[in-house]
Amino acid sequence: MDQPRTMRPAAAGFTLVETMITLVLAVLMLYGMHATLNSSIRGRLAAQQIDQVHVMATDYLNRLRAIPFGSAADGPAGGAALSALFDDDQDHGSITLHQVRVAVNSAGHWQDVAANGLIGRWRFKVTRDLNHDGDETDPGLREGRDDLLGLEIWFNDRLVMHGIRAAGPDATTPDTDVYDH
Repeated sequence: MDQPRTMRPAAAGFTLVETMITLVLAVLMLYGMHATLNSSIRGRLAAQQIDQVHVMATDYLNRLRAIPFGSAADGPAGGAALSALFDDDQDHGSITLHQVRVAVNSAGHWQDVAANGLIGRWRFKVTRDLNHDGDETDPGLREGRDDLLGLEIWFNDRLVMHGIRAAGPDATTPDTDVYDH
C-alpha cells in the first residue's frame, strides 16, 4: 500500500514578497512618525524662543518705564550709560528716557545678545512717534510733544513690543483742544 504523500499547506508561513511588503510599510510608518516628532520638537523650540523673546522684551520695556523721564534739554546718552541701562543687573544708571530718544527715522540703539538660548540683535527706539508710522506729526494722537514718548523693542528686525510713556503730571502739557461738553 502506498503511503499518502503529505503536502505542505500553502498558508504555513510568509513568503519573501509578503515579508518585504510588511517591512516597507513598517519603514514608511516609522519615517512618518519620525517626521511628525521632529516637527513637534521644532515647533516646541520655536515657541520657547518666542516666549523667551517676550520675557526679555518685557524686561527691556520695564527698564525704559523705570528710568526718570527727563526733559528734552537732556543730551544724548553715551555708550556706557546705555550699557548700564540694558545690562543684566537691576541698576539702570543715571540715564533719562529723553537721553535714549532718537530721531524718528533712526534705527535706534542696539546690542547683540547671545544669552538664554537667544542669539540676535535687540533694538530700542524711543521717539515722539506714538503710532509707529514713521513721523511725529499726527496732532490727533498728540505726537511731537516732549511729554509723550513712544517706546519700541525690536528683536532681529521684528517689532516685539511697544508702548507709550508720559511725563509726570508736573511736566505734562495740558491738551488745549480737549474741552468739556
